[in-house]
Amino acid sequence: MVNRTEKFIDFMRRFRCQGEQFFVRSISEKDIETLRRWKNNHRKSFFYQGIISPKQQKAWYSKFVLDDNQQMFVCETVERLIACVGFKNAHKGKIELYNLICGDPRYLRKGLMSHLYQAIEKIIKEEKFNEIYLYVLKNNVAAQEWYKRQGFKCQPRRGGNSYLMKRFIEKEPL
Repeated sequence: MVNRTEKFIDFMRRFRCQGEQFFVRSISEKDIETLRRWKNNHRKSFFYQGIISPKQQKAWYSKFVLDDNQQMFVCETVERLIACVGFKNAHKGKIELYNLICGDPRYLRKGLMSHLYQAIEKIIKEEKFNEIYLYVLKNNVAAQEWYKRQGFKCQPRRGGNSYLMKRFIEKEPL
């Protein structure tokens, strides 16, 4: 068992989507095998496309829990994990989004990931961050389109196989 450090954003929330109750919480060690399977199943959508072994996943988790600039959340029902999303504190009011994965195909194209993203963005906004960015592979057109629907703008990068996508978070009026 690895001891966790205090993460820069840590919370538990719940929300409803199409009449079903979902919970969002920080990941724990018991989640890492499921997260590993999801990442391997969707590896062609990510920069690292190799198969992640259980040993590699445990090594990643050991470093992750000690890194107070990273946070990862899972979305779950009472019965099962559904999705995950990670963030890195990029400082100066910026957050880098990574590993947004819907691991349960029964929840694809039902609005769940948009609800999850909105719940996470609300927390980020409360924590006074003003920009979210990510890198998405050029061949992952479905992800690019989804992020655009969430308000992200695509910015070309010189060379490479990815785009930079940014979303500025609007401040609440005083």
